[in-house]
Amino acid sequence: AVDIIGAALLLLSLGPVALAIGLAIRTRSPGPLLFGQDREGLLGRPFRILKLRTMYTNAAERLRAHLEENPAAAAELAQNGCLLEDPRIVGRLGTFARRYSLDEIPQFWNVLTGDMSLVGPRPLRTVDAEALFNPRTRRLRLQVRPGLSGLWQVRRSGKSDIMRNVAEIDLLYLRTRSLRLDLWILWRT
Repeated sequence: AVDIIGAALLLLSLGPVALAIGLAIRTRSPGPLLFGQDREGLLGRPFRILKLRTMYTNAAERLRAHLEENPAAAAELAQNGCLLEDPRIVGRLGTFARRYSLDEIPQFWNVLTGDMSLVGPRPLRTVDAEALFNPRTRRLRLQVRPGLSGLWQVRRSGKSDIMRNVAEIDLLYLRTRSLRLDLWILWRT
């Protein structure tokens, strides 16, 4: 009930914001408003996660060229899993949308369709989940619906801390999950 009511209200109230940001990004970088990617869902069932497109449509080529020209950026990406100055992101508006997670507003639709919950372990691509988690941890994560937010998101210290300790924090959440903890996570989010 919390998921459905919360996602519906948030989608209705924030949907126009997402549409405005998406249209503004589209004026700077033609292409689709939404980005979809297959992720692991409850019991390992794949689903298509939705996000506002905040990257250029030729993001992979832009990244490859940037890393070839900047060895320090390649090292930063290898160490942190992200770049503070990412050439794939569409200007300041894309950076703003990502910084404040406005690019994730379409995921309220994923919550309404039952693919996600407001709170739970973050859904990952299968290849990423296999690389990050041992089989036991991965099985435990797949026993709950993935979340738009989670304990890991509210406990990490910033962009450079993007994948550090995700397995430990997910296990802590899975062992201690409760409505009270989920409400605390929503408040922190």
